Amino acid sequence: MLVTAVGRKAFEFLTMVSFAIPGTVIGVSYIVAFNVAPLELTGGMAILVLCFVFRNMPVGVRAGIAALAQIDRTLDEASSTLRASTVRTLFKVVLPLLRPAILATLVFSFTHAMTAVSAVIFLATAKYNLATVYIINRVEAGEYPLAIARMQKAMAVIQFKLEGQLVRRRPEYGMQDRDLLNRVDFSAGTVTLDSVTYPLKDTRFPTVDPKDPLKLSPGEEELMKSLTASFRHGSRLQRHMRFFISHGSLFLRHNGQLLYHGCVPMTAAAPLAIACGM
Repeated sequence: MLVTAVGRKAFEFLTMVSFAIPGTVIGVSYIVAFNVAPLELTGGMAILVLCFVFRNMPVGVRAGIAALAQIDRTLDEASSTLRASTVRTLFKVVLPLLRPAILATLVFSFTHAMTAVSAVIFLATAKYNLATVYIINRVEAGEYPLAIARMQKAMAVIQFKLEGQLVRRRPEYGMQDRDLLNRVDFSAGTVTLDSVTYPLKDTRFPTVDPKDPLKLSPGEEELMKSLTASFRHGSRLQRHMRFFISHGSLFLRHNGQLLYHGCVPMTAAAPLAIACGM
């Protein structure tokens, strides 16, 4: 028992060391360690993955320890009593209870990796321009419109991809005109709308695959997973939604007038009185 406790404490301490070391030191250390054979990884993606995995490991370890401490030991004993194997107990009992901690760790690690500069700037080669560094440089140079435009472009591409996926899943909605990315000719740099072809002012879409333009990139998938998790599990957002459901409405009668929130769906031939049921 003493050996186990000492080993556990040593492991927890070693995992926390990476948080105590500055990112600049870690970046230089990785270059020194992986710049010669047989593990020559500098300039590639593998060294970035290794850096962020070990850099963010303390978050996962502490979250896992806290979640495991909250699991009642009797659950494991009940699973053993029902003759469940160790693997089945792990996947059916332990991991579902650890899911919130694992999800929170993934969201934090992704966000931290997207905004990290100190370690990555030493590991990326000169031919790559980090998004974080680029936006910071534009802001420091006073080019706020350009920095905002870059972020808006990234968000717009994700929106077009998700809209196109929705159109494919629900053709009965009749929204095929919203499938914009499939109307873009990436080789010619044009987009066709209402049988009219327009040239694109910006033809650089690094996150769009011309063969499958609606497919999310790995980074976009992680971003959407984190946003979905925040939307589903955010306590403040849930309080707002409960307030809207309890007190909100799509229309309001005030001073003898009918006020609509947003647009009113109707056909061109339907007058307002018929659409409102009056």
